[in-house]
Amino acid sequence: MYEDTQEIFDYLPIRQNPPENEYINHLWQAFTTLDESNEAARPFAVMPFHLLFMLSMQYKVLRIANSFPDACNLFFSGVAGRDKDKLLNSKISVFDIALIKERTMPEVMSLIGIGPKEIIQVKELIGDCRRIQ
Repeated sequence: MYEDTQEIFDYLPIRQNPPENEYINHLWQAFTTLDESNEAARPFAVMPFHLLFMLSMQYKVLRIANSFPDACNLFFSGVAGRDKDKLLNSKISVFDIALIKERTMPEVMSLIGIGPKEIIQVKELIGDCRRIQ
Protein backbone atom coordinates (compact mmCIF):
# COMPACT_ATOMS: atom_id res chain seq x y z
CA MET A 1 0.00 0.00 0.00
CA TYR A 2 2.73 2.50 0.93
CA GLU A 3 5.71 1.90 -1.31
CA ASP A 4 9.06 3.37 -0.39
CA THR A 5 7.95 4.41 3.10
CA GLN A 6 11.40 3.75 4.52
CA GLU A 7 12.59 6.85 2.65
CA ILE A 8 11.24 8.83 5.61
CA PHE A 9 14.41 7.83 7.47
CA ASP A 10 16.40 9.93 4.98
CA TYR A 11 14.76 12.92 6.68
CA LEU A 12 14.85 11.69 10.27
CA PRO A 13 18.33 11.81 11.73
CA ILE A 14 18.93 9.12 14.28
CA ARG A 15 20.38 11.10 17.12
CA GLN A 16 21.87 10.28 20.46
CA ASN A 17 18.76 11.67 22.13
CA PRO A 18 16.90 8.63 23.58
CA PRO A 19 13.44 10.29 23.80
CA GLU A 20 13.60 11.29 20.13
CA ASN A 21 14.78 7.85 19.06
CA GLU A 22 12.09 6.16 21.15
CA TYR A 23 9.43 8.39 19.61
CA ILE A 24 10.62 7.63 16.07
CA ASN A 25 10.76 3.91 16.80
CA HIS A 26 7.31 3.95 18.38
CA LEU A 27 5.76 5.74 15.41
CA TRP A 28 7.49 3.43 12.92
CA GLN A 29 6.32 0.34 14.78
CA ALA A 30 2.76 1.69 14.90
CA PHE A 31 2.89 2.42 11.19
CA THR A 32 4.20 -1.03 10.22
CA THR A 33 1.79 -2.83 12.57
CA LEU A 34 -1.21 -1.00 11.15
CA ASP A 35 0.05 -1.28 7.58
CA GLU A 36 0.35 -5.06 7.94
CA SER A 37 -3.05 -5.39 9.66
CA ASN A 38 -6.35 -6.38 8.16
CA GLU A 39 -8.11 -4.16 5.65
CA ALA A 40 -10.21 -2.40 8.31
CA ALA A 41 -7.16 -1.22 10.33
CA ARG A 42 -4.82 -0.52 7.45
CA PRO A 43 -6.04 3.01 6.59
CA PHE A 44 -5.08 4.12 10.11
CA ALA A 45 -1.41 3.55 9.20
CA VAL A 46 -1.46 7.02 7.65
CA MET A 47 -1.70 8.59 11.11
CA PRO A 48 1.68 7.47 12.56
CA PHE A 49 3.31 8.04 9.17
CA HIS A 50 1.94 11.59 9.12
CA LEU A 51 3.50 12.13 12.57
CA LEU A 52 6.84 10.85 11.22
CA PHE A 53 6.52 13.26 8.29
CA MET A 54 5.78 16.16 10.64
CA LEU A 55 8.72 15.15 12.84
CA SER A 56 10.98 15.34 9.79
CA MET A 57 9.61 18.85 9.15
CA GLN A 58 10.31 19.76 12.79
CA TYR A 59 13.92 18.60 12.40
CA LYS A 60 14.31 20.85 9.35
CA VAL A 61 12.85 23.83 11.20
CA LEU A 62 15.14 23.13 14.16
CA ARG A 63 18.17 23.15 11.86
CA ILE A 64 17.01 26.45 10.35
CA ALA A 65 16.47 27.87 13.87
CA ASN A 66 19.99 26.87 14.86
CA SER A 67 21.44 28.51 11.73
CA PHE A 68 19.31 31.66 11.77
CA PRO A 69 18.33 32.21 15.42
CA ASP A 70 17.41 35.90 15.17
CA ALA A 71 15.18 35.50 12.13
CA CYS A 72 13.58 32.38 13.59
CA ASN A 73 12.93 34.10 16.89
CA LEU A 74 11.06 36.79 14.99
CA PHE A 75 9.11 34.10 13.13
CA PHE A 76 8.40 32.16 16.34
CA SER A 77 7.20 35.32 18.07
CA GLY A 78 4.61 35.77 15.36
CA VAL A 79 3.32 32.21 15.09
CA ALA A 80 3.68 30.61 18.51
CA GLY A 81 1.26 32.72 20.53
CA ARG A 82 1.41 31.88 24.21
CA ASP A 83 4.01 29.15 23.59
CA LYS A 84 6.59 31.57 22.19
CA ASP A 85 8.67 31.58 25.39
CA LYS A 86 9.37 27.87 24.87
CA LEU A 87 10.40 28.53 21.27
CA LEU A 88 12.58 31.54 22.07
CA ASN A 89 14.72 29.44 24.40
CA SER A 90 18.27 28.78 23.21
CA LYS A 91 17.86 25.11 24.15
CA ILE A 92 14.93 24.55 21.79
CA SER A 93 14.23 20.92 20.91
CA VAL A 94 12.52 19.18 18.03
CA PHE A 95 9.56 18.58 20.35
CA ASP A 96 9.26 22.33 21.03
CA ILE A 97 8.89 22.95 17.29
CA ALA A 98 5.67 20.87 17.47
CA LEU A 99 4.08 23.87 19.20
CA ILE A 100 3.87 25.59 15.80
CA LYS A 101 0.76 24.84 13.78
CA GLU A 102 1.45 22.28 11.07
CA ARG A 103 0.40 24.44 8.14
CA THR A 104 2.40 27.42 9.44
CA MET A 105 5.65 25.50 9.94
CA PRO A 106 6.77 25.47 6.25
CA GLU A 107 6.82 29.28 6.16
CA VAL A 108 10.09 29.32 8.11
CA MET A 109 11.71 27.71 5.07
CA SER A 110 11.63 31.07 3.31
CA LEU A 111 14.64 31.95 5.50
CA ILE A 112 16.76 29.49 3.53
CA GLY A 113 15.55 30.58 0.10
CA ILE A 114 12.62 28.24 -0.44
CA GLY A 115 10.14 30.09 -2.61
CA PRO A 116 6.44 30.66 -2.01
CA LYS A 117 5.44 28.12 -4.67
CA GLU A 118 7.34 25.31 -2.92
CA ILE A 119 6.08 26.38 0.50
CA ILE A 120 2.51 26.19 -0.79
CA GLN A 121 3.21 22.69 -2.14
CA VAL A 122 4.44 21.55 1.28
CA LYS A 123 1.36 23.07 2.94
CA GLU A 124 -0.87 21.25 0.45
CA LEU A 125 0.93 17.99 1.21
CA ILE A 126 0.35 18.52 4.93
CA GLY A 127 -3.30 19.33 4.24
CA ASP A 128 -3.71 16.21 2.08
CA CYS A 129 -2.31 14.03 4.89
CA ARG A 130 -4.67 15.56 7.42
CA ARG A 131 -7.67 14.91 5.15
CA ILE A 132 -6.72 11.23 4.77
CA GLN A 133 -6.71 10.72 8.51
